[in-house]
Amino acid sequence: MPSRPNPAPSSPNRSVSLDSATSGPASDGAAALRLDCLRRALVQGGRFAQVDVVDEVGSTNAALLAAVRDSSPPHLSALLAEHQTAGRGRLDRAWEAAPRTSVLASVLLRPPPDPPLALSLLALVAGLAACRALAAFVPSVPRVVWPNDVVVAAPPAGLAPALHDPPGWGRWRKIAGILVQAAPHTGAEKGGGRAAIVLGVGVNVTQTPRALPVPWATSVRAASGQCPDRTLVAAALLTAVASHYEAWGRGEPHLRPMVEARCLSVGQDVAVEQPGGASLTGRGICLDDDGALVLATPAGRRAVVAGDARALRKILD
Repeated sequence: MPSRPNPAPSSPNRSVSLDSATSGPASDGAAALRLDCLRRALVQGGRFAQVDVVDEVGSTNAALLAAVRDSSPPHLSALLAEHQTAGRGRLDRAWEAAPRTSVLASVLLRPPPDPPLALSLLALVAGLAACRALAAFVPSVPRVVWPNDVVVAAPPAGLAPALHDPPGWGRWRKIAGILVQAAPHTGAEKGGGRAAIVLGVGVNVTQTPRALPVPWATSVRAASGQCPDRTLVAAALLTAVASHYEAWGRGEPHLRPMVEARCLSVGQDVAVEQPGGASLTGRGICLDDDGALVLATPAGRRAVVAGDARALRKILD
């Protein structure tokens, strides 16, 4: 569900009740997410307090943020949508996906007041979770691109039309993105004094190569040549997100090194486009404890906390 460079015009989000999820028939024959299966896997047999699916919403993240203000759903509540009309990624970029082609999910989290690991590391931990979940559905090993993208290698010739490698992407293509947002403090009292975070994940699943919106995008179908069941992808993804969040909450010391090992931005010469338009180039040497990308530059080491990292040369396996 990759973002386009220019944000789309904003539109208001409809209020969503987490108790009134529906999945109607698809006009194009695409299979709807199976809510009963998701609840059986994630609530009855998993870690989630509640799981709901809506046909359409402005943004699943925005809907959960509004729910925190109005009704304060419990920790590990998940909302999925068949379609987003005002989906957003980092830096308010528009996210585009046709109805019933992606897994669009947001999870409400209530971290402990003083978590042992940095909150700023959470998006990368979620990226690692997405990598592990998607590994069951694509032939190449999914990797993280700092700070919040998940990519897979372009498929071999014959599975998809040959495309010119977009600058900064090499033969890697974005298959998923992460967006973490803090909820207003007004919901903290209702949540037992614990502030809330909404973690959004979007995965391209059933789009054909020609249906993808930008040349650096891919989907599970385009990367594998198979059209998977979106319900299975959603269940695997959310299960992995919950288990990795719990490891983060326990302060597992192996998490940051594991993210670092999956991160294509480490060990490569990269250009980081920072907020405001400034660019910083250097070699990614590690991730620090806060999830910042540490660059070796001519002026010395620099820890970058925000921006978009793109390779200066093609990345090879």
